[in-house]
Amino acid sequence: MEPLIREVPSAVGERLRISEIFVSLQGESTTVGLPTVFVRLTGCPLRCVYCDSEYAFYGGEWMQYDEILREIEKCGTKYVCVTGGEPLVRKGAVEFLRQVAQLEGLADFSLTTNAVLLKANLKRIR
Repeated sequence: MEPLIREVPSAVGERLRISEIFVSLQGESTTVGLPTVFVRLTGCPLRCVYCDSEYAFYGGEWMQYDEILREIEKCGTKYVCVTGGEPLVRKGAVEFLRQVAQLEGLADFSLTTNAVLLKANLKRIR
């Protein structure tokens, strides 16, 4: 039986395809209102009717994990949100999240997900 959700080819080795990295105020979760660096990944096999970032389905730029982590650190915030469709469908996303969680000076990080794959990956992130 084939899985319902296939991994998208937006992660290879130690790199991910990134649509954008930017700082804004968090609009959701327990860190609402706090300056947050958002890392928006490219690609998503889901087509949720409420998606607010369809532009991130295609394109993007390949970046090594260490490059992405340096960009996050340059932003100088204590909060990071990894987003972009469904981040957990990317090969390597869990390892990348582990590295984000270990950034010095980071107070917290979050993951924007529709949760279709969250339970299967949660133990791998911690």
